[in-house]
Amino acid sequence: MDTSLYSNALMRPCTCKLKEGTQRTKKLIQKPPGIAGKSGGYDLREAMGLSKKTRRYNGYLKSVRALGESVLDPRKTWRHQPAVRRAEVIALVRIN
Repeated sequence: MDTSLYSNALMRPCTCKLKEGTQRTKKLIQKPPGIAGKSGGYDLREAMGLSKKTRRYNGYLKSVRALGESVLDPRKTWRHQPAVRRAEVIALVRIN
């Protein structure tokens, strides 16, 4: 995913565990407070800075869904997908 769309204020460092206990730091987008789509929560499109760019947001949504459907088992939630499949989807989303 192209993080250049987000301001640096939304970025936060994240320590990720790698094989054999090694760690590295990478930047992730800060999760807004609350729950997406819930009362008192946040609007994901607004959090992405795309509130007035419906076509772009819908394009991202369509692409991510298509990638997920091509790799994941539709009968399982994200949490219950094999780690290899989740990693594959994340890698594909980052490339596209």
